[in-house]
Amino acid sequence: MPRRRTGLRPGAPPKRHTRLKRGRIRARRPVMSPAEKHGKEVAGARSGGLCEVQITGLCLGRAASFHHRKNRSQGGTWSPENLLHTCGDGTRGCHGWITGERALSRPRGWAVWREENPAEVPVWRRDDAWVLLTADGGLVPVLHHAGGPGDCESTQDCPGEPGLRCGLGELHDGDHECGLVTWPVSSEERASV
Repeated sequence: MPRRRTGLRPGAPPKRHTRLKRGRIRARRPVMSPAEKHGKEVAGARSGGLCEVQITGLCLGRAASFHHRKNRSQGGTWSPENLLHTCGDGTRGCHGWITGERALSRPRGWAVWREENPAEVPVWRRDDAWVLLTADGGLVPVLHHAGGPGDCESTQDCPGEPGLRCGLGELHDGDHECGLVTWPVSSEERASV
């Protein structure tokens, strides 16, 4: 079949069967805010490219998305303390499970309530340790005794440690032997630990 020419001749109107070349339409990615860029860089460096959650049976291993512990609709920000570098997306992998199972994610610190400050809520990480996430991408170890997340139901006969808060939010003074997850109350006290 001979090739049909559809070019224009100078001074002549275009022919009816002339095809117009269409350029590719490229979707432009929205510009990242400086806060978003900083939060992603710090959380990405903290994770080392591996999922920070690693839920057995669901984890894809490689971190591909950022999960907000406090939803953006609830006032969550792009701060590194509020971000977890997770595998999957909002519907698959660890990120999808956390998004779909918020009630089961809260005891592990992967999701927080609207009124909570993510910087003060410990997180259960992939290395089986409770930590606080810091603004500079560091991890502050949290004292944790026998038991897993949310195992202690009572604080009776629990004297605690000065300046530490137990998993049920009660302040104590003295020796802490109840097995609750404990962490420094304020960032100043946290720095002294």
